[in-house]
Amino acid sequence: MIKLLIYITNHRKLFWVTIFLIYWIVACGYTLYLGDKLPYPDENWYYHEYGKSIAESGIYSRDGKTPTAYHPPAWPLFIGILRKFGATIPLVRLINFGFLFVSLILVYKIVLRYSVIGAMIAVFLGLAYPLLLSVNRVKNPCL
Repeated sequence: MIKLLIYITNHRKLFWVTIFLIYWIVACGYTLYLGDKLPYPDENWYYHEYGKSIAESGIYSRDGKTPTAYHPPAWPLFIGILRKFGATIPLVRLINFGFLFVSLILVYKIVLRYSVIGAMIAVFLGLAYPLLLSVNRVKNPCL
């Protein structure tokens, strides 16, 4: 185990290339598996319908007619802007996976100040945490 950690520490570029490839293969596969499905009602109500309403009518509303301020508007606004340019649900998921990957890089950079091995373990634990990828299935913001 110690030899593996020393090897990984000495080959950080290989570590990141491997993490990057595995991450995006899983992200693309998961996105293709889910397709346009929104399995949970709340991801449809809170994000998709608000984003669709913003894109189509310019109103932050579930029905496109009655404005609301019930939910925070940042992520639906972002989805609305993407939909305005023709983004589909799988594309929004892939963008969300991109945000998650950027957040893992930020975690790495923060922990790297204290320990190289700790930073690599933090990224690995972040990727190995199944709930993180599962929550990314819905169009929830990862940052």
